[in-house]
Order: sequence, then structure tokens, then C-alpha cells
Amino acid sequence: MYYVKFENLVKLAKNGYLSAKEELSAEFTPFILNLSKKSFINSYEFEDIKNECYGTLFKCIKVYDCDKHRFVAYATNAIKTQ
Repeated sequence: MYYVKFENLVKLAKNGYLSAKEELSAEFTPFILNLSKKSFINSYEFEDIKNECYGTLFKCIKVYDCDKHRFVAYATNAIKTQ
């Protein structure tokens, strides 16, 4: 299943594999770009919003608990509600 790929990438990223973080950010790029285009925050530009989304994604990788949630749902919810 596709979720297994994300779970494995997160485990690798938590263990310090930079390539896993890069692949996760590449997988989330379309979602982040779409959300950034639709969002308006006073005095924030598109790039600012996009960078905040990536920052939230990397924070999610750090604090994610594999036993409680699926990463995709956890990260998309965190990015949307930041």
C-alpha cells in the first residue's frame, strides 16, 4: 500500500537519512504548493507560506509517532491547520 512507503520514509528520516527527508518533501510538494496558492495571511507572500508549510512538515517528521497515526493524515492535517 502507498501509506507503507510514507511510513518507511518517515522512519528513515527520523534516523537521519537526508534522502528520505528530500523524498518526503518532494511527495508533499504538490499539496504544499496548492495550499500555499489558496492561502492568504496578511503580510505573508507565497514563498513565506510555502516555507512555513515545509517547516511544519519537517516538524511533523520529528514528532511523529508511528504507532498512533498514519503519517500522511497527520502531516496534511498539521500543515492545513498551522
